[in-house]
Amino acid sequence: MENSRSHLLLLISFLLTACPATHLSSPHVVIQPQSGEPIYLTVEVVDTPEKRRFGLMYRNELPKFSGMLFIFPQEQPLNFWMKNTPRSLDIIYINADYTIVSITENTTPYSQTQISSQHPAKYALEVNGGFCQSQGIAAGDRVEFLQVASSLQ
Repeated sequence: MENSRSHLLLLISFLLTACPATHLSSPHVVIQPQSGEPIYLTVEVVDTPEKRRFGLMYRNELPKFSGMLFIFPQEQPLNFWMKNTPRSLDIIYINADYTIVSITENTTPYSQTQISSQHPAKYALEVNGGFCQSQGIAAGDRVEFLQVASSLQ
């Protein structure tokens, strides 16, 4: 009995350290590519008009597996711009069913040109420019939110 108990504790310990989703305390987005392993991103949640107005403006750095998750009250066509944003981004548009509906890759820093979703979306995820291509992320991939608290979700 004692031997099986210690084996069980060892197994639980292994699972808690080996599975990335079990020890995430900050907000994360998990992208499930149609082929390949899940991609875990630490995100900053943007769910108010004030936060959405600023987004990643004036930020010079964004760690590789990080991003900004914009949450909107309802699914709709979304528009972004790069005003005062010094780095190129990929913008991933996600519908209410947590499916990527379109991606705008390698945006132009400081541009005031409107960047529109190709389909209605409820969420937008901004990551470093070129990230989607390097990770094999595409429209149709599924997305999951972990530890994302928002009154709009």
